[in-house]
Amino acid sequence: MNKMELRKLFDMQKKLDERIVREKGLKNQDLLLMRIMALQVELGELANEWRGFKFWSINQAPRVREDCFGCDGNGFDDSNEPCSDCGGTGWEIDFMNSAGGKIIFKNPLLEEYVDCLHFYLSIGNELGVSINNNFPPSGGNNVMTLFAIIFRYASEMWWDYYDKKENINTKWLFGFRRFLRLGEVFGFTWEEIEKTYINKNVTNFKRQEEGY
Repeated sequence: MNKMELRKLFDMQKKLDERIVREKGLKNQDLLLMRIMALQVELGELANEWRGFKFWSINQAPRVREDCFGCDGNGFDDSNEPCSDCGGTGWEIDFMNSAGGKIIFKNPLLEEYVDCLHFYLSIGNELGVSINNNFPPSGGNNVMTLFAIIFRYASEMWWDYYDKKENINTKWLFGFRRFLRLGEVFGFTWEEIEKTYINKNVTNFKRQEEGY
């Protein structure tokens, strides 16, 4: 993973959370447990897109492409011509770089990873954690083990809250370091993560404007 700009994303998430709290009338409400549960749910959705635990399925490959909505993934329209939405690729296009003509396809695994990142940042802001852009990922290369550790620390944050323990911030830090390592093992660059986060952040602001 290349150089991270974590502080920028923390600040962006704080602005979004402040708007949600303001517009939903949540001021002075304790939202930490709900944020932790939301993180746990998103982690489950991320694991579902990874698929590596699905021993019962012949398809255990991560979902890094999404079928085109226009042709249901077959690459052709009703006239048996190449689909104009995807250019005959069968994959849903996120955007095309007009300068270089590079096509970027929608990546469900990356999008779910970034959804988890939103809640990690949100929880970190509420806890008042202090980290810089040199914050190091930690952990090995086994995806199943990384997921298990991340889920463990998310659960321990929950129980530390109820037990009023003071090391809840430490559990967040341990979990977040493994989460960043998971992104590396998935092969994501920080530029991909940051771009996808920023795009989703814009979408989330629009949702607030539309009464989501």
